[in-house]
Amino acid sequence: VQTLETSLENLALTQETKASIESQHTILAAIETNTSSIISALNNALLTPEARGDEADPYIVAKLDIVRDALRDGRTTDAKNILVSIGDPDGFKDQFSKFRWYTNWSTIELEEGRTKVAAEGYLRAFKFAEDNEKAAANRAHGFLLLGEAASALEACDEGLALFENSPLLWAIKIHALQILGDSEPEAGIPEDIREHDEVLFSRARVASRRKDYPLAVELLKKCSDADGGSFSTKRCLLIESLEWAVQDPIRARNFHLSAESKSALRHSVQCLEPLEQTLPQIQSDAISEEIACNVVNALWLLGEEDRAQALCTSFLPKHPCAEPLLRVRILHLAQQKDTATIRRITDDFLPDLPLPILAMIAEIAAFHGDGSWYEQILEQIEGRHSDSVLIEDIRLLKFQLEWANGYRIEAIDGLRAHLKRSPDHVMGHVVLTDLLLRDKRKEEARNQCLSYQELIEGNESIFDRVQLAELLFKLGEFESAAKHYEVVVT
Repeated sequence: VQTLETSLENLALTQETKASIESQHTILAAIETNTSSIISALNNALLTPEARGDEADPYIVAKLDIVRDALRDGRTTDAKNILVSIGDPDGFKDQFSKFRWYTNWSTIELEEGRTKVAAEGYLRAFKFAEDNEKAAANRAHGFLLLGEAASALEACDEGLALFENSPLLWAIKIHALQILGDSEPEAGIPEDIREHDEVLFSRARVASRRKDYPLAVELLKKCSDADGGSFSTKRCLLIESLEWAVQDPIRARNFHLSAESKSALRHSVQCLEPLEQTLPQIQSDAISEEIACNVVNALWLLGEEDRAQALCTSFLPKHPCAEPLLRVRILHLAQQKDTATIRRITDDFLPDLPLPILAMIAEIAAFHGDGSWYEQILEQIEGRHSDSVLIEDIRLLKFQLEWANGYRIEAIDGLRAHLKRSPDHVMGHVVLTDLLLRDKRKEEARNQCLSYQELIEGNESIFDRVQLAELLFKLGEFESAAKHYEVVVT
């Protein structure tokens, strides 16, 4: 079982953990950016319209049916290629085929993460089929995706005047109501459609916005039973199960998952099995990265390290800057002291790497005494980040460089001088305590730890408490350490 380390060798990891506490869900931060709008209201498989039966060109109808099926299977590249091959939709003989073409194209844009373009496409498509239920729902969804909740609600009400008790329109409406501040957005849903898969999917997302992840997972399981296990539902189920698992990032990172959240996470992964076949078949780059990252995070939290590493190795060539893949892979390689592979997968991408990854490899470079490598990374961090506290923490690694290159007294003296200038620098106290311990100066380390404890007393975060517990444990103060650990894990 991995535990949080608070020594200088693991500065990047502790920095990342601090960020995760402050943002609640750093483990999913990059993923949420790609998915929060994509799954905001509707199961995307439902956005693709059926043929009406009175179209003018059977060839176009047949092609659009193939596109519909491809999108429902998540084959966005195949769908896009077919849409391109059948030509300019403005030349189609009937309006409804134009509507289907533009709707399908917009759904692809949505799946690829181009939310604004997709939303505008849905609004355009509506003009070709104003008497169609899906057109009305997609129009309302378009407004919602553009951040225009009031317009979305108005569009829902207009649609419901034509299509009474429409599950699709109610799926959008409850989102619009929630965004506009309604504390009970689901209260008006007609009883006979509450268990429709479209409504279940949307209710799950509403629950997620309330951070009621157990309910979101429960609703998605019902939705999966109702819609036959669509790819969109499985995708969302994995996201919500991860959100549930990492509600408390410290416990998650220490593998203290509740039995219920762990079971939900394992089930969500099983729904995508066999992973080694399912994941490579995903054609959308955006969705491929999202699901690969989510699956790796899930496997890591479930303790399936070997499988997580294998998937990282498979997908990093396709997604070289994906933070979760890099984090899990680099942590493993660092434990193996395999700096050559770390450099091979990161050196060419330094300008594009996420900040937590830069912090991790800066720590590794310093730990191995590689000043040139460390300076390269520090230059990247300083060039694009304005967080002075973070940069100050990363700069502490110069003392690790000195230590790693044999200048131990200089490193300790340098840290003491730094703390005279910046006595409130929390990480500086942690690092100095650790270096004193490593130099067998236990009494000095104990005094420094007491200074750290006094500094954070009354304002300690969970992150600070974990660090204090780790230092006390290393000092042999087991009873005191246990008290702080108990607060964190209970």
